[in-house]
Amino acid sequence: MPRSSPLAPLRCIGDDVYLYEPSGPPDPSYRGPSLIVLSTWLGGATAKNVGHYVAGHRALFRDAAVLLITARLSEITVTPFTRMHARLQPARDVIVRHVLAGSASSPSPPSIMWHIFSNGGLNMAIQLARITRSALEATGRAADLDRATRAVVMDCCPGDGSLGRTFRAAAYSLPNTWVAQTVGRLLLFPTIAVLLGVQNSGVLGRGGSLADLYRGAHDPAVFGRGARRMYLYSVSDRLVPWRVVHRHMAEARDKGFVVDGEAIPGGSHCALLRADAARYWRAVERCWDELEERRGAARPSDAAGARGRRKGDEEKVTGTFV
Repeated sequence: MPRSSPLAPLRCIGDDVYLYEPSGPPDPSYRGPSLIVLSTWLGGATAKNVGHYVAGHRALFRDAAVLLITARLSEITVTPFTRMHARLQPARDVIVRHVLAGSASSPSPPSIMWHIFSNGGLNMAIQLARITRSALEATGRAADLDRATRAVVMDCCPGDGSLGRTFRAAAYSLPNTWVAQTVGRLLLFPTIAVLLGVQNSGVLGRGGSLADLYRGAHDPAVFGRGARRMYLYSVSDRLVPWRVVHRHMAEARDKGFVVDGEAIPGGSHCALLRADAARYWRAVERCWDELEERRGAARPSDAAGARGRRKGDEEKVTGTFV
């Protein structure tokens, strides 16, 4: 990949799968994640837009490897999971290698942060986590994946399966041209209606409905039980209602997960960073810092002052669930 690419220094290792691995010996004082897995959203996830998140993570967590997988509309609708799993194999192999390379007793045990965007990214992340677990089960090291999975950041997800919001989400993925928007929207509504009906009936034999995604994010066999969860969302999001996010947060807390959340005032779907980048990254860093505090780890000196929470218009609907 050319250095001028918005995704630099990530390199392509598969079909829309990219990886950055830091060179040189690790800093012994570093307390951030050793691997960040980014699973992008549908529509608008251009290299330039995604590059802002890559840059943000590299600024916060300087010694972390970054694994990036882009979502596709067909993979949340009709693509068989076997084909999807084949595309995800390079990403799976990176995580497996990362987990097997370390141990819980080593000075720098593997630690993974998942950063997931919208239902498209959630679908991708759930399938990747499942095939990674299957691969590690074959080596008897599946428990190491649970120990390594420390944090899950969910940006604008999960949503519900309403026809109207599913239509808007799919339309968000159409090319931004007059023909695509006009003709595409005319054809999209009946297509989405049929697909939702077929998905919910199980005729496709693949699962993967939005209801499955909602439940799958709660499954300890996906991201483990010990990972801290950070929900980033907005009351301005027309695709994923904040009430649905709040319900999922409350359910996760009731199931014993450690949960936190941050509402970004004025943020639109998968564009929360544009609304308030400082608040966004404070929430991501807070997720990891509080996790390290719970584990009794010393906080890195360069994180001082990066935490905290700014009062805003949405405080009355956000709350922090711990």
